Amino acid sequence: MREYEVWHDEFKWDDSVNEYWHWIFFMPVDKKIEIIEHLKDIKEKHKTDKNKDVKFAWCLKDFNTTNAKIVRNNLSLFSHLLINKESEAKTDIHFWNKKDIYEQNYEPFLTIEWIYWCKFVLLHIPDNHENMTNFPLSYADRVETTFRIWFKWWAHLLFWDKSPIIIKNFYFDWYEHHWRKIDFWRITKWEFRNYCNICENCSIDDRWMKERNDETKIIISFIDNIVWWLSAILKNKTDSWNVLFWLKSIYERLKNKQILKNHNWRWYKSINVSKLVIKNWEITFPDFFENTEQISLFDL
Repeated sequence: MREYEVWHDEFKWDDSVNEYWHWIFFMPVDKKIEIIEHLKDIKEKHKTDKNKDVKFAWCLKDFNTTNAKIVRNNLSLFSHLLINKESEAKTDIHFWNKKDIYEQNYEPFLTIEWIYWCKFVLLHIPDNHENMTNFPLSYADRVETTFRIWFKWWAHLLFWDKSPIIIKNFYFDWYEHHWRKIDFWRITKWEFRNYCNICENCSIDDRWMKERNDETKIIISFIDNIVWWLSAILKNKTDSWNVLFWLKSIYERLKNKQILKNHNWRWYKSINVSKLVIKNWEITFPDFFENTEQISLFDL
């Protein structure tokens, strides 16, 4: 049984649309230190403090910034973390300055091998919980409820009886937005299948980002880059510098519904995007790419 940590945050691209996005990153506990070291190596190569919160903003407009180069390396790392096919589990990460390009020195500064067994899922709630009106729930209650539904759904789908897991810790960038602590009972109630378990001593770390000065900040900053990457593709943002190169193949397979069907893909059952609609407490998961407007939006 493999021990996992669950990392969560919410996302809104802007305030022009009243929508909500959950994201969850499933990270094996036994791979955590190694992943953090990779992230530190990337920042060190770019002469950036390991605790700096590297933002995605403006990376698509100016690739020459240090932040943009770190983000591109982070996306390359993330692509590798989702690989579950051992024969393809090797990724070279590069740092190219003007001298390297002039001298045609394309040697990687970091080569990552082996499988990391990470999973990533994103959930879109188009109406931002507005139809959850049958019971007097606070907004935080509604967010926790949809998190539970989605977390349980994907824990059951992405793992199986021959690959059992136990959740050791939850991490939320939380109460800055909702002004209260996470309700552990609400996010974990109801039984899970026998291959998905919650540790009896499971903890929740829901500190604000600005309160973090430890290695949890490094991971949250990293996954924030991933969320913005996916959102940039979904919003059809211009990528003149090809910053999103490493993850466009994953996106194409998501759009073509290959991630969950093709056992031979390197990212089989490692990433997905979903939509959740609740109306009169009837829960549905419509096809994320179901209507013509979305198909146009996602057509790169």
